Amino acid sequence: MKKITLIFLLCIYLFSAKSILAQDFPFDKYKTRTLSELVEIEREATKTTYEGKGLLIDAKPFYSAVRVKFIGTSRAISSEKKNLLKMWQGSLGYDAEILSLYENEYLFKECDKEYWIPVQKQVAAYFPKELKSGDMITIYLMVVGGVKLEKDWDFVFLINEFQKYQD
Repeated sequence: MKKITLIFLLCIYLFSAKSILAQDFPFDKYKTRTLSELVEIEREATKTTYEGKGLLIDAKPFYSAVRVKFIGTSRAISSEKKNLLKMWQGSLGYDAEILSLYENEYLFKECDKEYWIPVQKQVAAYFPKELKSGDMITIYLMVVGGVKLEKDWDFVFLINEFQKYQD
């Protein structure tokens, strides 16, 4: 009987740990926006006739709560995005440890547009436990800036938290 009680208590702890930890997350700091709205804000900042490669570091993080579809596919963050993150971290004086929090980016969909967005490792660890492909979620992200390699800009956001959409 003690063993069953202990297992039951352990299960309650594990299931409630994320919600307990999330209580410290500053959800009220994040304004409801869309990814397309954020891309348009960034696009305005990159209007130029310059044709070469480019980097944009955004000093304003535009903390945003965005509703998207979780696709479930991930990949390593590209070297170009990693370089941007390093420059962003150094330029704005963030702790260098922040770079170690992001290794992979995940695919999300808003309307008919797909976005690859880096996700904190500890946040992404909950994806396989709580989400399946096609789930609607709210992601809590910040704007970093963008990289231009060829013709188009690839704007970079960082996901700090998520909540599964409840019907």
